[in-house]
Order: sequence, then structure tokens, then C-alpha cells
Amino acid sequence: MSLERSARAELAPLREQVQALKETVLAIDRTLTLIQAGAPQRPAPADARIAALPAPGDMDADYSPQYVKLARRLRRQIESGAIRHLSPVRSADLTAEYGVSLPVALAALDMLAANGYVDKPDRFQSHQVSWDGAPAHALAAQ
Repeated sequence: MSLERSARAELAPLREQVQALKETVLAIDRTLTLIQAGAPQRPAPADARIAALPAPGDMDADYSPQYVKLARRLRRQIESGAIRHLSPVRSADLTAEYGVSLPVALAALDMLAANGYVDKPDRFQSHQVSWDGAPAHALAAQ
């Protein structure tokens, strides 16, 4: 049993690295697609970007995955009213605004949906804010 536990402990960092590599490859692919299409690239402002890795040696760094950081930021905006009830939240807009990959944006929206902050009316529409000021746990109970 201890061999299995140690193998899992060694595999966890590798899985995180593979996920980071996947996100990097997707970002490169997206950039190449934009370049081939002739579209001008507009990087996200530095203060809006979601940092992938914390600064080395920073004891107070947030080691949460990017999608969790993005979901937290969006939740704060929804709760403060910066993003209003029934407003659309598009994954493509999130990738451009926060400098994250599409899978990160979609995972953040999935997390917000699971907690009652957004919903997706149907397959072909973007997510929209469903939170109307009620506590999230009250929405989950309905």
C-alpha cells in the first residue's frame, strides 16, 4: 500500500506539468491560428492576466490552478454587481481579457455553474449570470 501511495505522490506533480504543457500548446495553437488569419494580436493587460505560476520563493503565493483563480475573480465581479444578472459570459472574451486558454476559461465557467453563479441556457448559447444576490448555497438547494 505504501508503494502505491508513493507512486501517486510522484505522479501528481507530473500531471500538473502535463496540464500546464497542454495549456501552453493550446495557447501557441491559438496564436498561430490568429497569425495565419492575419488578425492583429491583442495581449491581455498585465493586471488582468491570471498568473500561471507564482513567483519563486513567494510564501504567500496562490498555488491554485488557473481556472480556480479565474472562477474566484469572476465570482467577485458577479457578487459586486460588476457583472449583472443575466449578462452573457463568453469563454472567448475571458481568454482575451485574462490571457488564459479556452480550456481554462471553460473550466472556470463550469465551476461557477456548479456553484449557481452562471448557467448555460442551451448548447449554442454562451453562459449567463444566474446569480441574483442570493447566497450560492441557497441556489444549490433549489
